[in-house]
Amino acid sequence: MTDSKKNNSTNKKNTSKKAAPKTTGPSPAVIRARLEALRGRAAEATVESARLHLLGQGLDNLIQRFRDPSDPEAPVISIPNTQPFVAVLEASALSSWLAANRAGLIAREIELGSEPDFDAILHAVQESENDYAAAAATLRALATALLGVTSQNGDNDEIHFYEHVATMALTQASQNGERFGSDQWVLQGSTRAELVTEVAGICCRFLCEDFDDEHSYAAFETPSGSWIALEGDTRGIVLMTNDSGHELTLDVGTRAVLDRIGWTESSLEGDVLLATADFTENPATSEIAALVASTLFDVYGIDDASILERRSTLVPSDTLD
Repeated sequence: MTDSKKNNSTNKKNTSKKAAPKTTGPSPAVIRARLEALRGRAAEATVESARLHLLGQGLDNLIQRFRDPSDPEAPVISIPNTQPFVAVLEASALSSWLAANRAGLIAREIELGSEPDFDAILHAVQESENDYAAAAATLRALATALLGVTSQNGDNDEIHFYEHVATMALTQASQNGERFGSDQWVLQGSTRAELVTEVAGICCRFLCEDFDDEHSYAAFETPSGSWIALEGDTRGIVLMTNDSGHELTLDVGTRAVLDRIGWTESSLEGDVLLATADFTENPATSEIAALVASTLFDVYGIDDASILERRSTLVPSDTLD
């Protein structure tokens, strides 16, 4: 065998004996970078949850001033129970902090040499962020409640200040551009007066937010199927109601009731009563709320607002045009 053939044979043997390259995990630098990023997310969620908790306590303190006003001439506003909101804010802040701490402990174990378990730490971080999201939605609900209260208290510098506080809170709790229609809210009150306060707040929130076809919308449905819907408009607020549950006839008496309580247009489609009201010129939110409450209690005959269901997709947005 010639030398060249021997060399070729040796090279082939050496090549065939080479071990496959070992697969390695992320480098220590990459691991540190990931841990730092996850720690940062958890810390931010915890800090923001605590801040929203404090903001919520401040908002609730302002709301309670109207429940029992010191001024004997000030109107006493019927306010739904806001304590569940305050409790959610406190629980969310605590839960976010605990989840962030758990993420920190897992990160520390990884730094000390444990097998990197990024799924576990990511799960803890996401829990902390979910708690923040719950706190933000709750703060938006409290701010909406405060707007519902102030809308029934005249026009003065103190009321303007409270409204400014409420709108600033809405902004702080809507960092991702959340709109009312995207919140999973439920009515808190049961009486007609409490419903007026809640609906007035919803109307105020519509007017505070940038108009959005999909999310500037709210609908309430009775157990029998009748409903009333509000939609934010670039100019104000439009209402629509449908008595599909009672199948009222549009007789003189019914038309008189609708006219008396504020509906501007009414018609009968088959056996279903339809009515609309346009509040796009200088909308007074307390008047809109009073119309909603009067329709539900006087026309549709409910005696407890807590039986109303929220329907986010009850009516396509374009039917209110």
